[in-house]
Amino acid sequence: MRLLLLLLVGAGLAGGCGDDSSSSSSSGTGAQGQGGDDGKFHPPTNGTPVAEDAACQTLRDALESKLTSLQGCVMTLRTCPSLVQIVGGEPCLEYDQGTVQGCVTYYQEATSCDDLKSRADTCAFEAIAGTAPNGCP
Repeated sequence: MRLLLLLLVGAGLAGGCGDDSSSSSSSGTGAQGQGGDDGKFHPPTNGTPVAEDAACQTLRDALESKLTSLQGCVMTLRTCPSLVQIVGGEPCLEYDQGTVQGCVTYYQEATSCDDLKSRADTCAFEAIAGTAPNGCP
């Protein structure tokens, strides 16, 4: 009886510890992101590493492109590589391509200057831990 109770409790705990990979749409737009209780948009990962400079330039180019398309919009963008290093916390990391591309799409969906500023602050692209110095040539 005691063993049966332990098995049932263990099964209940294992069932509650599943992968929370449910997708949710942000602001009713097409960009899909994974959950997170930090208030940020978390694009899905794809496990493909991207070098620091390529990830940074991709994100910065996307922000600049959208900024230019929004008339009268002015904002200061971080330069590369600090734009990505602020997330990774160290130089020469690799970044997950899926999250970088997800942020590009998320930025493109901005409908106003304030929306773009918010998206620039809340898109959570991911550094791949332990990949330094592989992210630099």
